[in-house]
Amino acid sequence: MTTPADELRAAAKELREYASTASPAPWAVNQCGNVETSGHEEMAEVWPLQAAPGANATYIALMGPDVGHALAQWLDYHAGMSDRLAQLFDDPPLIPDDHPALAVARALIGEAR
Repeated sequence: MTTPADELRAAAKELREYASTASPAPWAVNQCGNVETSGHEEMAEVWPLQAAPGANATYIALMGPDVGHALAQWLDYHAGMSDRLAQLFDDPPLIPDDHPALAVARALIGEAR
């Protein structure tokens, strides 16, 4: 049986793996509206599609690997909290099914409920 802590750890692991293989942070939007590293290496060409010009590139740059690592750490923290609650209670409440960390984890691993 998959517990909320398992889901949180799986998402943290996946996010950390992707963030670790991405170009180094910080990311920014260049004068052409594409995402580049701080070393000015263009890493993503972004077309506006249905968003306002620059909105997609700005969002991608904002969610760079530094944010990914921080989110993975946050997910691991909540997994640990879930484990501690399980140790304290015979019928553990773990974390509620609607907890924001669990929602993020499920979105990352594609298991939205």
